[in-house]
Amino acid sequence: ANPLFTPAKKYNINLRDGKHYLEIEIQAVFEDEKVLEYLGTRAPIMDDMVITFLGTMDIQTLRDEKGKNLIRKELWKQVNSLFTEEFIDESDSGDRTPVRNILITKFVLQ
Repeated sequence: ANPLFTPAKKYNINLRDGKHYLEIEIQAVFEDEKVLEYLGTRAPIMDDMVITFLGTMDIQTLRDEKGKNLIRKELWKQVNSLFTEEFIDESDSGDRTPVRNILITKFVLQ
């Protein structure tokens, strides 16, 4: 199946030190069309997850590729945790992680 993507979502986050901020744009990758509608109805919850998690980061962590990988991995876990047993049972695949990946499409530290 061809991958599908959520629309890019932009966030401006104040980092933990209060002196720097991160401008980031992310997209989720998935295969089941129902994922888009499901996540769409939970957009405020996802926004809260992203803002809360990224607000704990510091500029040293984010300066290298490891920091970006940490963001991808953690947000992937958090977004997939939103899917209920009911959604998973009713999906065609029964996949427990319907979101395949998180893409960072913009990343600016200031």
